[in-house]
Amino acid sequence: MISFRSVTKKYGTDTLALDHVDLEVGKGEFVFVVGPSGAGKTTLMRMIYRGDTPTSGSVVVNGWDVGRLPMRKVPFLRREIGIVFQDFLLLSQRTVFDNIAFNLRVTEEVHRDLKRRVMEALEIVGLAQMAHKYPHQLSAGEQQRIGIARAIVGRPLVLLGDEPTGNLDPKTSEDILRCFLDVNRMGTTVLMATHAVALVDNFRQRVIGIDQGRIVRDELSGAYFQPTGTTAAQSEPHSEGAVGR
Repeated sequence: MISFRSVTKKYGTDTLALDHVDLEVGKGEFVFVVGPSGAGKTTLMRMIYRGDTPTSGSVVVNGWDVGRLPMRKVPFLRREIGIVFQDFLLLSQRTVFDNIAFNLRVTEEVHRDLKRRVMEALEIVGLAQMAHKYPHQLSAGEQQRIGIARAIVGRPLVLLGDEPTGNLDPKTSEDILRCFLDVNRMGTTVLMATHAVALVDNFRQRVIGIDQGRIVRDELSGAYFQPTGTTAAQSEPHSEGAVGR
């Protein structure tokens, strides 16, 4: 589904964001991406939806060679990817329904079942009753759930979360993660970059650790921090296609 092959990303001459990253994520996996600020997590995520391109190496997403993709085809790649950011980025003057429907309309596709698709996405995140409210009428957690609904309304193959719980309290963060897990159980591949130690430790999915642009560990059912005395080589290896549950 997602393949990084010796991917390096440099900004200018001094900043090395990714350093020879090799990574395979199979269809239907759930992966936490962890590491300190500036480690390269966001750059890795941006490579997947062609928010950026490698300086060297290749990124392949569902058969698309992202770095070589002509700009005219980028929208087709992005139809297969949903993205949830730390900031909710909702349109304040539009209802919840219209915020979610907007993602279908901008693809220039005509959906005869637009209403059904929007309501289906709202049902998945448990907020069908909020369809006609405006963002300012919602709590922070509800706004982020609307962000998830907006990301999945197009039925993407991949869902990315870039610190989606960064602005939320622990209880609300857990609710948001459960929404991501629900989407994953429907077959969507999920990658979530996070600093939320408790979420990673409590839910025990595959964990990829990044530091200074390099993958330093890759564990099934991993914790946020590598156990004391365990080296990367000693960590439980990941076998392609396995799904941590």
